[in-house]
Amino acid sequence: METKRAAASKQLLAHTRLFAALNIAQADTNIRTWRVKYREHFWRPYTAINFLYPGTNWTPVRQTPCHPEFYAGHGTVTPAAITAIQNYRGSDTIDVTITSTSLPGATRYYTSLNQIIEGVNAARIYTGFHYRSTLVRSNTLGIAVANWVNDNMMTVLPESPVGPDDNDNDGKESYDLNNLENEN
Repeated sequence: METKRAAASKQLLAHTRLFAALNIAQADTNIRTWRVKYREHFWRPYTAINFLYPGTNWTPVRQTPCHPEFYAGHGTVTPAAITAIQNYRGSDTIDVTITSTSLPGATRYYTSLNQIIEGVNAARIYTGFHYRSTLVRSNTLGIAVANWVNDNMMTVLPESPVGPDDNDNDGKESYDLNNLENEN
């Protein structure tokens, strides 16, 4: 019984650390992305195309978001998340099937986590929201932030010895949650 509890505790801790790494990497990446967007004020493809080729009236597949183009939000946050997962798993190999909620019958199959990043990049380019060069640079930012988080914040904790009287409570004494006001 104690062995199962210890294994479950370690698995819970590992998953908690994964979600911490995911959230920190994505939050830090978002902060950097939005700071640069409003510092650079780079134009979107539809603006550039219609300026350089007047009279074409080119429009993207969907309405373009009303904020600057560079960095690409999806292009930074997705690689940050994928890299955090890769750091956790130690592998890029995965078997994932995703079915679209907005395009009935559209299904994507991925055998690696990097294919997910490539799919997001292609979608942002083909929709007309971003340039390929922006996505390449955005991916680099997301990956770098996630790796920094992994290397500097998700460090290995020292193992604590488990004694016979430990009862798998991580060395903490037990607390009576119904009697907290009487605790010292």
